[in-house]
Amino acid sequence: MTDQDLIKELVKRKILDDAIALQALKEAGGSGKAAEEVIYEKRLADETAVAAVKSELLSAPYKKI
Repeated sequence: MTDQDLIKELVKRKILDDAIALQALKEAGGSGKAAEEVIYEKRLADETAVAAVKSELLSAPYKKI
């Protein structure tokens, strides 16, 4: 799963809007961080929603601890 895959799915599910998604990708590319890390640091989306989408993309179960 790439940053693009995650961002695309978050936009598709309306967890992020297009402008915020583009901002996260640009910042991730410029800083060398993962887009997911930028999303969490800047609180651009709900962490639980992002984790749930990521778990589906990776076909791994999501379990809130």
